[in-house]
Amino acid sequence: AIVLNTLAEVELRRGHTAEALSAVEEATEIADYWGVVHAEAAVLPTTALVRGTIGDVDEARHAAERALELMRPVGYDVIVRSAERALGFLEISLGDAAAAHAVLEPLITGSGLRHPTAEAAAADEIEALLALGMVADAEALLAAFATQAERTRRPRASAAVARSAALAAAARDDLDAALGHADRAVVLAAAWEPFERGRALLVLGLVSRRAKRRRAAREALESALAVFDALPAPLWA
Repeated sequence: AIVLNTLAEVELRRGHTAEALSAVEEATEIADYWGVVHAEAAVLPTTALVRGTIGDVDEARHAAERALELMRPVGYDVIVRSAERALGFLEISLGDAAAAHAVLEPLITGSGLRHPTAEAAAADEIEALLALGMVADAEALLAAFATQAERTRRPRASAAVARSAALAAAARDDLDAALGHADRAVVLAAAWEPFERGRALLVLGLVSRRAKRRRAAREALESALAVFDALPAPLWA
């Protein structure tokens, strides 16, 4: 079950959502059959991420909340953090910045960005903070996130930093800087992680539109839409 759970995460990042769903369903079946609670709980956050990506909102929320229900009482923090991250991703996917911030802020402040799950959640929390008008807080988190990404040199984190920087610059009406960061985010987003590339293209389209670069905005948004439709990621489409 744990191996299949890891496979599901890899397939999801590769944009193979059908394969990710198949792997997580088989992992769930195995964990349920053996009745090992921590194995069942370990699969649930990945289930929430996969289901949230493909737009199965109720199933995604149930999986994340079930993991929290099982693991918070026993203090199994690794699974708790993963479930909080998945729940925060679901809320930002639904456009509910307040709900996303409510779950991601304690995750990040409690764990610190050196924890991989908190690092993975940082861009979603920055997006939530900006949507709530908490620009200074978003920029403070962005600075810490950029330092962490520079330390680890993980391409995914670097792309997320650039995407977040574009949104933060746009919030300050510095559209030239925002366009530069957005272009960099698209370049850094790995071709084999289409969802991350789609999010970068979405930000580039939004910033280009605000800068009245309508043709560039249309091209970026159409490209983002094609990525999200292909996955599929209907909430983002």
